[in-house]
Amino acid sequence: GGTGTLSLDGTYSLKVTSGDTWHVSVATEVSDTFYESDETDITTTAGSNTANLTLESRNFTIPDAKTTSYDSSQSKNIILKDGTEIEMPAGTVKSSGTVTITVTPQTDARPDSKDKPVGISYDFVAKDSNGQEITKFVNDVQITLKYDEAVLTAAGFDENDVKPKYYDDTTGTWENFKAVLQDTTKNTFTITTDHFTPGGLVGGRVSSAGGEISTPTPEPTPSE
Repeated sequence: GGTGTLSLDGTYSLKVTSGDTWHVSVATEVSDTFYESDETDITTTAGSNTANLTLESRNFTIPDAKTTSYDSSQSKNIILKDGTEIEMPAGTVKSSGTVTITVTPQTDARPDSKDKPVGISYDFVAKDSNGQEITKFVNDVQITLKYDEAVLTAAGFDENDVKPKYYDDTTGTWENFKAVLQDTTKNTFTITTDHFTPGGLVGGRVSSAGGEISTPTPEPTPSE
C-alpha cells in the first residue's frame, strides 16, 4: 500500500517507483452502503500513469459502530447489525474492573503483498476504566464474522479463498489469528484471539503457509 493525495475532483495521485507493479482498487461508504471497484494491476513506467476506477455497490449496508462498557467480571456479548458478534466470557478481557469495547466497521483497510481485504474490516478496541488500551487479554475471546457469498464472488473470490486475519500496524502485514473455525453452512468464521486489533476477511494473492482453517466435524449418522 501507499499514501498519496486525494483531490476534490475525485482523483488520487501517488508517487511511485518506475517498474513496480501496483494492485489498485478503491472502496468507500456512501449512505451506509459499501461501494468498491474491481482491482486493476498497473506496472508503472516513467512519467504519468493513469487508471480509471469505477465504484460499484456491493449491495450491503455497513453497520454502525458500537461502544459498550461492562463489568469485566461478568460475561458480555456484543452483536452488530450485520451479525458480527464478540463473545467475552467473565474475566477474559480483564479479571475485574470496568471495560469499554468499541467495534468500528472500516472501508479503508490496506492490502499487503499477499492479502487483499474483502468487504469491510473492523477495528476492535478494548480499554480499561482509565482509558488505557488493553493489548493482551487474560484469556481468549471469540469473534464471529458472517460473510455473503455474493460479495465474495463480486470481489473475485469464493468461500474457500478467504480467511479472517488481523492487521499488524508494526509490520504492515495481515497475520493469522490464533485459531479460526469456518462453517460453510452458516457462512461464518469464528475467531479465537487473546487481543484486539483491526481485522477482517482477506483473500490471498499468493499461497502462504500457516493459519490453517478448521471446519466443523459432521455429526455421525446413527445406523438403524
